[in-house]
Amino acid sequence: MKMARASKADLDAALDVSNIIEQLEQGYMPSTDESDDLERFDSDDREQCKRALAAILDAAEKGSLFRVTFGMTVVLDPRNELLDPAADTLELHPKLVAALDGAAVIPAGFALVPATPTPEWVLRYCEFTNRDPAGTQHASSMDGWVESSFAQVAERELALAIQSAPPPERHPDDLAVDRFAATMKAKLAEKRAAGRGGWDDPKQCHVSTLARMLVEHVAKGDPVDVGNFAMMLHQRAAGPLVLPAALHVYTHPEPLKGGK
Repeated sequence: MKMARASKADLDAALDVSNIIEQLEQGYMPSTDESDDLERFDSDDREQCKRALAAILDAAEKGSLFRVTFGMTVVLDPRNELLDPAADTLELHPKLVAALDGAAVIPAGFALVPATPTPEWVLRYCEFTNRDPAGTQHASSMDGWVESSFAQVAERELALAIQSAPPPERHPDDLAVDRFAATMKAKLAEKRAAGRGGWDDPKQCHVSTLARMLVEHVAKGDPVDVGNFAMMLHQRAAGPLVLPAALHVYTHPEPLKGGK
C-alpha cells in the first residue's frame, strides 16, 4: 500500500494541534487571534474542556494528521534505515551518508546518460529510432524544443555536440611557430618604435637590400633578426638567386656571374 505524502497544509495542521496540546499541558487555554491574554486551563472546567477540544478539532480539520503521523512512522522506523538510530537528533542513516559520499551505484544493464549529448549517444539514438518506426510518429521534446520527429532532434543535438566539442590537441610544432611569431612581432614593433619600417613596400626597400641585411645579421648572430629578414624575403617572393647573390657580394667583391 502506498500512502500519499503529507502536504504543507497537513504539516501546518499537525503543528497547530501540537501547539494547542502543549499549551494545555502547560496549564493554559489555547491562544487566539482575538486576544493575547493568557487564560489558565482547568481540566475540571467542562466549558474550558469543550473550547479546548473545539480548538483541537478546528486545527486538525485544516489537514490530514494521519498522513503526517504515517509518514513520520515510516521515516522513524529503524527497519527502514532512513535515520540514524543512535542519534538524538534527526540525522541520516550511516548507510545513506556512505552512499552519498561514494560513487553512484549503477544497476546492471543500465548506463548513465551524458548531460551533454555526445556524437556516440546521438548515433545510438538514431539507430534506435530506425529500429522503431513507430517512434518516429511521436513528437520529441528536448531542451524545451518540440520536434516533429526523432531525426530532427538527433540532427540538432549532433550539431550542438560538434560545436561544443573541445578543439583537438595542437602539435608541438604549431605551438612553437606561434611562439616564434610572437617573438618576431615584438622585434618588429620595437624597430617601428625606433622609426625603422617599410620592409614590405618595394618603393622603400628592395629585396636585394633585405637579402644584404639578412646576410649581415647572420654574421651578427641574432637569430630573431635573421628569422625576420628571412620571412620578409619569403613574403616579398624573392627569387632563388637573390639571397645567394647577397651572400656572394658579402664574401666576394666581384659580382656573381649569371645572377639576376
